[in-house]
Amino acid sequence: MSLRNVLFLFALALIAAGASLLSQSAQMPEWTDDAKFQQVQTWDPPMEESGPAVDAYNRRWVHAINRLRTDKWPYHDAGAALITFALSLVAALLLLRVDTMGDVAALKTPKRPWLIYALGIIGWFVYWLSAVLALVEGFNRFEFPPWSNSQITMIVVMACFAAAGSVVLAVVSFFILRKSELPAPLWIWRRDMPGHDWFYTLGTAVALVIGAEVLRETYCYGHWLAVPAVFLCIYATLAMRAAGIAKTA
Repeated sequence: MSLRNVLFLFALALIAAGASLLSQSAQMPEWTDDAKFQQVQTWDPPMEESGPAVDAYNRRWVHAINRLRTDKWPYHDAGAALITFALSLVAALLLLRVDTMGDVAALKTPKRPWLIYALGIIGWFVYWLSAVLALVEGFNRFEFPPWSNSQITMIVVMACFAAAGSVVLAVVSFFILRKSELPAPLWIWRRDMPGHDWFYTLGTAVALVIGAEVLRETYCYGHWLAVPAVFLCIYATLAMRAAGIAKTA
């Protein structure tokens, strides 16, 4: 059986598991006691707008509301993450035309430097969008006190972070991709410049660790739209590494 078929079966198993979790979630109530939930929702807002007393009051509200939750949303989020991961895996196999381990070993970067940058920037902003949607979803699930306006502030902060990150990504990409000889083997290693290779490889390793942590968050916290973003960013990061190592000057 080819690698593609094995991974297709793996993806099918993930989809089945995710669908089972979604089905169980759909049958669960959101709250263990609706009357107590309504009581917590009608708490009076704090007298002050900010300060330690307000923070403590908000924490008590969050603790009270969380005690009334069922496993409905954790099941839903885990199921959505598994299905999204499976679909992203299948899409990657088809787009990269991977059928055997030999195909994986022979993978190359895109032919155009701008395409590597485009994949990275798309992944970056899809991740930002997934974070915003997760925040809005959290508000709809009563994860924040009804009198809190911190969500707007957090969205603005995330938007600024995404914009600043895209600028940094553009600058780094420019210096790495210029004068690169593309396409280059994705797993390139030049014995004539081991220090050069290790520099790019260690940087890539850090990015991959961050990507793994994001995938963990998608399963635990419902950040499911981040899954395809991670796939895009991982491929763009590996391509950036290959382009940097393949540079002649």
